[in-house]
Amino acid sequence: MKEELKTTKKRGILRFGLQVLLFFAVLLVLYFQLKDVKWTPLSEIHIEYYWALVIAVLLLVVNQGVEYVKWRLFTKHLINDRGAIWKSFLAGLASGFLSPNGWGNVFGRMLYFSRRNSIQIVLVTALGNLSQLLPTAIFGSLGLYFMNEINPIWFVSSVCISVVLLMFYFFGEKVFGKRSYRNKAIRHFKLMLLRFGYLRMRLLLLSTFRFLVFTAQFVLLFVAFGYTDFWLLVYSVWIIYILTSFIPSLWSGKLLIRETAALFVFKGTVVDSQADIIVICLLIWMINIVIPSLIGSFVLLPIKRKTK
Repeated sequence: MKEELKTTKKRGILRFGLQVLLFFAVLLVLYFQLKDVKWTPLSEIHIEYYWALVIAVLLLVVNQGVEYVKWRLFTKHLINDRGAIWKSFLAGLASGFLSPNGWGNVFGRMLYFSRRNSIQIVLVTALGNLSQLLPTAIFGSLGLYFMNEINPIWFVSSVCISVVLLMFYFFGEKVFGKRSYRNKAIRHFKLMLLRFGYLRMRLLLLSTFRFLVFTAQFVLLFVAFGYTDFWLLVYSVWIIYILTSFIPSLWSGKLLIRETAALFVFKGTVVDSQADIIVICLLIWMINIVIPSLIGSFVLLPIKRKTK
């Protein structure tokens, strides 16, 4: 009995230690991402409408809530433990922050599932990410269409990419045909598409709604700083998202890449303050990436993965 208590206590201490390490790892990455930001011009900024800022922050709950619903649509087929599903989602937020382009979210998620489900977790995460990329490409194409100053080739390229992604998303399994493959990853990918194919439309609708929440948050932050040309803000935000979605980034959140894209998109418009643009981009990153990652870093990590 005493040995069991000692073992339980040791595991509790180890879990807490891992949790602390994860939290400080997130803070360390945050430091490296912010240390090169030039803060001097930021003293010029001022917020005019605090209600817009508050709503933008509150929409974080809706944003992550939709992503959790998408995650649960997949995982309910693998386990019945809602607690483990929720913890895996939070752990994915933290691990995604520590990796290039946020791809590492799959590692945090896998910790709560058996080893035999690892490939499925990777593939369903990829399908979920693809469902989120589609509205980014489609709305981004619309934004490029409405931006008269931009080279038409950008719009044509964006439309072509959107069509290819859309076709692959809905008919990806047909690319592989009926033949069997020796490659394990291809076999699992094909089976995953066949198994979860009925979810594709639901996932796309959820992802589209989530993209519109992204848009609302970004636009509301510009409104908070006194910019009221709503239509310009909307299609400009769509363009910023599509420009940054296909650019590799060392860390999650596209820090500095999004700021550069925003400065390019808003050049020559009524959004003429570079300081405002930089601060708004930092705020959207803090709200949607940093806060969820810090919250996710508090989740208790399992000491051992399930074997079955």
